[in-house]
Amino acid sequence: MPFASKAIRDRARRRVARRVMAGEPCVFCKQPIDLNLVFPDPKSFVVDHGIPTSLGGTDNYEGLRPAHNTCNRQRSNLPTGTVGVNSGSLTTWGEGDRRQAPSDPSRHRNTSGAPNAPGVPGG
Repeated sequence: MPFASKAIRDRARRRVARRVMAGEPCVFCKQPIDLNLVFPDPKSFVVDHGIPTSLGGTDNYEGLRPAHNTCNRQRSNLPTGTVGVNSGSLTTWGEGDRRQAPSDPSRHRNTSGAPNAPGVPGG
C-alpha cells in the first residue's frame, strides 16, 4: 500500500472523488467516471499517482488524479503518456517514453525519383 495508512488513503480517495463529482474525467482517456461502479469493475474509480510511488512519487494530494481502473492498470508505473501502447487505444507518445512509437512505413518510401540504395526499405 503506497499510503502510510488506510485512513490517509481513504481521505485522499474521498478528496479526489469530489473532483470527479464536480466533473473531472479520467486523466488518461478523458471519459467520465461513474462513482457507482464498484472495484474491480474496469471502469470503476481509482486514484492514480501522477508520478508512481515506485518511481519516487509521493502521496501528496496535488499529485493524485482520478482514473478508471483499466486506464490506471494499463499505465502501470510507466511514465505519463504511455497508456494503451499495447492496445493502440489512448496512445500518446511523449518525451521520456521507454518505448518507441511505431514507425510510419510512408517515411521509408523513396519519393525523390532516385533509385533506392541497396538495403533501403520502401523500394
